[in-house]
Amino acid sequence: MRSRQLIVFFVLLGVTLAADFVGLTPGDPYTMAAGGTFPSTKVSYVNTNGLQTKFVASAEKTLRFYTESGTGTYDSANAYDVNFTENIPQMRYQDKGDWLAARGESSNLIYFLKPNPSDSNKYFNDHNVTVGSYPNSLGWASDDNTLAVGLANGDIALLQYDTATSKFFLNQSITTNHTNGVAKVFGQKARIYSAGVDASDNNINIYWLNTTTGQWSYNWTVPNVGTNGDTPTAMHVSGSENRVAVGQSNGDIYILGHPDQNYEWYISKTILAASAHGVVPINFVRVTSSGWHILTAATKNPGQALLWTKKDNWSTSSSTSVPVDAQSGDWDDLYKQFTIGQYGATAGAFQTQKLRAICTGGQTVVATDPSRCTCPAGQTWIQGGCKVLNCPTNTTFKNYNGFNTADGNNSCLCDAGYKWDEYMLICIKDCSATLNTKNSTNYEFLSCYCNAGYQWDYGVSACLKYQNCTGVLNSNGKNVNSNTCNCNTGYFWTGSACNAIPNSINLAAPTSYSMAPVGTFTSGKVVYVNTNGAQTRLVTSSDKTLRFYAESATGTYDNATAYNLLMPEAIPQMRFQDKGDWLAARGDSSNLIYFLKPNTSNSDKYYIDHNVSVGSYPNSLGWASDQNTLAAGLANGDIALLQLNTTSGKFFLNQSITTNHTGGVAKVFGNTARIYSAGVDASDNNINIYWLNTTTGQWSYNWTVPNVGTNGDTPTAMHVSGSEKRVVVGQSSGDIYVLGHPDQNYEWYIAKTILAASAHGSYPINFVRVTGKGWNILTAASNNKGEALLWTKNDDWSTPTSTPAPINAQSGDWDGLNRQFTIGLYNTTTGAFVTSKLQATCTAAGQTVVATDPSRCTCPAGQTWIQGGCKVLNCPTNTTFKNYNGFNTADNNNSCLCNAGYRWDESWLICVKNCNESVTPNSAGTNYEQISCSCKPGFQWDYSISACAKVCNPGYYWTNNSCAVDCVAISYSTGVSNGSGGCKCASNYRWESPLGQCVSSKGNNAALAIGLGVGIPLGILALLGLAGLLWWCCRPAPIPMMPMPPMQSMAPMVAAPVVTSRVVSPVTTTQVVRPAVKTVVPQTMTSMTRLVPNGGFQPGVGGVTSYAVGGINSGVTGFGTPIGGPSYVGQGLIGGTNGIPINRF
Repeated sequence: MRSRQLIVFFVLLGVTLAADFVGLTPGDPYTMAAGGTFPSTKVSYVNTNGLQTKFVASAEKTLRFYTESGTGTYDSANAYDVNFTENIPQMRYQDKGDWLAARGESSNLIYFLKPNPSDSNKYFNDHNVTVGSYPNSLGWASDDNTLAVGLANGDIALLQYDTATSKFFLNQSITTNHTNGVAKVFGQKARIYSAGVDASDNNINIYWLNTTTGQWSYNWTVPNVGTNGDTPTAMHVSGSENRVAVGQSNGDIYILGHPDQNYEWYISKTILAASAHGVVPINFVRVTSSGWHILTAATKNPGQALLWTKKDNWSTSSSTSVPVDAQSGDWDDLYKQFTIGQYGATAGAFQTQKLRAICTGGQTVVATDPSRCTCPAGQTWIQGGCKVLNCPTNTTFKNYNGFNTADGNNSCLCDAGYKWDEYMLICIKDCSATLNTKNSTNYEFLSCYCNAGYQWDYGVSACLKYQNCTGVLNSNGKNVNSNTCNCNTGYFWTGSACNAIPNSINLAAPTSYSMAPVGTFTSGKVVYVNTNGAQTRLVTSSDKTLRFYAESATGTYDNATAYNLLMPEAIPQMRFQDKGDWLAARGDSSNLIYFLKPNTSNSDKYYIDHNVSVGSYPNSLGWASDQNTLAAGLANGDIALLQLNTTSGKFFLNQSITTNHTGGVAKVFGNTARIYSAGVDASDNNINIYWLNTTTGQWSYNWTVPNVGTNGDTPTAMHVSGSEKRVVVGQSSGDIYVLGHPDQNYEWYIAKTILAASAHGSYPINFVRVTGKGWNILTAASNNKGEALLWTKNDDWSTPTSTPAPINAQSGDWDGLNRQFTIGLYNTTTGAFVTSKLQATCTAAGQTVVATDPSRCTCPAGQTWIQGGCKVLNCPTNTTFKNYNGFNTADNNNSCLCNAGYRWDESWLICVKNCNESVTPNSAGTNYEQISCSCKPGFQWDYSISACAKVCNPGYYWTNNSCAVDCVAISYSTGVSNGSGGCKCASNYRWESPLGQCVSSKGNNAALAIGLGVGIPLGILALLGLAGLLWWCCRPAPIPMMPMPPMQSMAPMVAAPVVTSRVVSPVTTTQVVRPAVKTVVPQTMTSMTRLVPNGGFQPGVGGVTSYAVGGINSGVTGFGTPIGGPSYVGQGLIGGTNGIPINRF
């Protein structure tokens, strides 16, 4: 089970000021045989319909129907019976309809009864459905459109109403983990709850309805609801769905709750048998609609029904005024009464018990609701008592504003579009103020039921027109969201149909080069090619030769001025810094890393400046941390991290990470804040991610993506896009894995697997290269004659295009400035390599290639180029990210308008922190992550204030561009500033600026006397000593016998202050060489993949703060949005053409 953090914001309730309580008062007695003896001594089940106009009771094979009056009494005179051929242990009315479902005791039949309009609307058995296994329990769900049936074989049968035939049919069957049978099932609007028969099965399972697909799926489990040996004998869910009560065979009662809009249920209270009915099975539990009261009864003769109230946290109970042998029960919310079916009676007896408040202290019963008392001014009736309602002022829910309403503080003031719910004590979606809703009713707390033809859209919090995708040509017949169909590969949704994608991205005809323009080259393979970040240099390697080229502004390489550098050994890989001049290269036969730089005295030609031995063979290199760190993946399973010493100008081993790649690190790649690694071992299919703590300057394990490959595969290629949006891994089997992560949250996962059969065949992947924005990927394999394939996000990496002519591609790199790939070849005699530009082919009417960027087409008005195609950019209007405001900019809708301090990032399709120094002072001008910046020396990013903060002295923190004293940490301070650079002090204390402390102000005169008595004499002595010293220093010098050297002036020794701060300190810019730090990653890493049944990614692992590592709970769908729910922001989706979601990852 995933680890989870329940963020619960409780409404603060004051102490109850009056000793009020709620109890039961006798209502009316009834019998199913008004005259004579009834054949049964037990009323098995009683049930009222949702409108409280009909009532039915069952005893053996008889159902007796009553009409309910306007005062809550039942009309015995006009009651009538319907007889069956088998006993009926349970029947349930629809809450909002006329159907009554009943289950038989000796068959697999579900009976459906409805009123007969030709016979005074008396109920009759209209039809029945066989469910294939014995039905243990019934429950209506999904606004009474679905009947859930818990079966003896462990399944839940879901029966749906067919409007064409007016009959119910088996629409879906859920196979649960209740292997010995489903004992109890109960349905509500959006969920179905189940309990198992088995005495060792103590789980309550919850299932959720995806209204887009119409299918139910597993959502949540509450474990340990009972002890081994118990079986659930009763279960009920409140109408407000804020409470579940479960009764057990041993007499224990479990009450489940969930926090606010989040449906992650848990055990909130256990009432042990000794405190309730004793160790006897619970016959029934019934929770009032509010969830404030629960009625329970047990098999105990003479039995009793007990009432429990939330006011005292279910601690004490009150019973009926006269003991009743209670067998079954139901709640009537309109008349605030329970109806209790009895056993041990010969006349099929049942009775009503009304919920009545007992009011004291001058308070009176509310006339319109006798289950409540009037409350004193400033209090309201909450959970069965008068309490003060303090509205939250700081919550994660956008539907609070922290103020009470003017109606005597009876509710909290909600944001527009929301209303106060007194049962959940939160603001919920106001469906009466939402267009196209069905009966203005809520589906969940943050969503509404929609009218026919409409579907709830979580992204915009509204009912949108629903598109039925069944039978739509060129689609799979399923919905992406309420108004969009899922089109087949190569097609896109136009708003009414799936049309072929008009434009494509291809590779232009190559431009050829060779490492030996004249003659034969020593090697037949260009092992590696690499361009620097500024796209001004290219280096190629073949055997021991590195050949350096200057790159022109148009992306061509100058053969005439190219030069070679012969290395001591063959060089299989070298990497330029993106933002510097250093070139790192690894040897093929040693443990050396070579560092090359330009020789200013020799036309800036590169030479070997120095080398560093890393102790084990280096399999792979990658620059990281804004190019300040070189990561080397070693054969011994370590990652060596080499840092530049600015004093010596040399690289040194700063840290070594011991990974769980026990067979060795095959591939390593670095980016701004992270290092990515893959293992050599064929059974090691993990991609590990490590993160830099800029406070300590140390790297640590952060995340693992499991199953990137199958056993027997080894990673042969890996690359990370410049935007750090995409990681691509090529395997020895020919499979290619594309990894993504949601928004600002770096919890990577496999977004797409391109199988070998769809790519290069079962050949090892030679290289993968991702373009800077992550929209295109170039791959190649060891296949003669080979080819390079280009994949595009526009069609979700489904269909590749190849180079115009097949090439034997060995290595490759991406040039973002000139939009071209450089590809090194094998099986040539001249060390050949080619460049191939990314070229858009624009076929849609009126579209042309963009002159300044041939990799794009011009787009029609209102569309923009996204992920390799023209799409409508619909900016989110309801997200959890504060850096959206939901509007397009005025530049032809090419971007979304961001909040102050943020800028639009077209590769991510989100707003990111604007790190321009004019916007974010003291920034180095570049992003560290999407929501943070790299800072200038002496400053450190502070995630809490989203700014570069000065590293302040101990006891100070950065605020308003200065270091302010931290009054919270000062003893005897009130915790607030005095406005003059100090703190306000507690009574009898005063602020002493020189000391930076609050000191006692008591006994100041005595302290002053002591100070004067001691200080004045000491001061006089000090002055005399100083005068003597001055005389000695300034006395006339004697005539020297010989010249004396001048006296050296000694500077006073001042102890340097220890620099600490509440803001984390940066890595010092002038580094002192220190021993390498060994970081050990546990050998067994469990996957960080989490089941998120209610939306919301949790922060990542490790690092200085959760913000730095995993983002600010990024990718969340909003509380109350379960897994599978159509929440487009949470699933990385942003509007597309006519509302088509564009998957960002």
